[in-house]
Parts: sequence; structure tokens; C-alpha cells
Amino acid sequence: TTGIATGIAKVDGKILVILDFEKIVSDINKAAGLDLKGAENAKATAVTAEKHIVIVEDSQFLNKMIVNSLSDIGFKEIRSFPNGKEAWDYISQFSGYNGDVTNCVAAVITDIEMPQMDGHHLTKLIKSDPTLKKIPVFLFSSLINEQMYQKGLSVGADEQFSKPQIGMLIERLIQILS
Repeated sequence: TTGIATGIAKVDGKILVILDFEKIVSDINKAAGLDLKGAENAKATAVTAEKHIVIVEDSQFLNKMIVNSLSDIGFKEIRSFPNGKEAWDYISQFSGYNGDVTNCVAAVITDIEMPQMDGHHLTKLIKSDPTLKKIPVFLFSSLINEQMYQKGLSVGADEQFSKPQIGMLIERLIQILS
């Protein structure tokens, strides 16, 4: 099946394939896919549609679903990255920006568990920067439990949603950007 691996790693001389768990679960049980409840009537306004949204998700399947969900409701400026490091390389170029940095990156939606740099570390980097800290960061992960929620708060996450609640995430994103 295509699209079920998110990467490979070499451990003790053995090559391991890292599987796209969300894609596999969704293929097995369609009801386990993203829950769009809350976003049925959501539409990006003329103002929010032009906002630049950054998606950070290592699952190609979920990355595509999030991008498509945002595009379907009218968002036009969406950049996606497979890990926190690549997203940070992009976002950090706006550090020290002389205007409203949210005109460059209006919001970041990030998974937590990813290769190279996780979502908590990415959030902490964004929220520790005097310019970038204005950017709202949404943690969107299957790992949101009480302990992870507290860690998200400690690194400065503005919002946290458990997969598959993309509908609630989109609804809140539009509220914050409006």
C-alpha cells in the first residue's frame, strides 16, 4: 500500500520502516478518520482566507487531510512541513520582523511526536522568541492526555486538540484569526 511509511531509520545496523499509524487506522476503520464536527459551517472570511497557516505533521495522510480541510473552507496560504525542524527553519526567518509577524505566519498547527524536532520543542522555540511569540500555536496530536496537556501549556501552546478533532480545531482557528 502506498503512503503507509513516514520514514526510515537505521538502528543497530538494521533498517526500520516508520509506519504512518493514522493512515493505517483510517484504512482499517473509516470512522476513525478526522472528525469534522464543528467545522460543517466554518468558512474562512475574506480576511482569514489570506492568512498564512503553517502545518507541521509527519503523517503524509494527516498532513494532506488537514491541508485539504483548510483549503475546502477557503484558506489559500497553507505551507506544510513533515517535521518541526523544517518548520522552524521556515518560521525562524521572520524573527526580528519589523511589522506584525502574524502577517507572515498567522498560525501554526503542529503534531507533537515527529522526527528531527517534536511539536513541544517547536512551540517552545516560537514562544521564546520576542517577535515570533505572537504567532498562535495549536498542538494537534493523538498524544493529548493530562500530562501532555500540561507540557503543552508549559511550552506556551495557545490551543491543544486531540486527533481526530479537526472540526473543533478549525472552528477555533477561525475565531482566533478573525
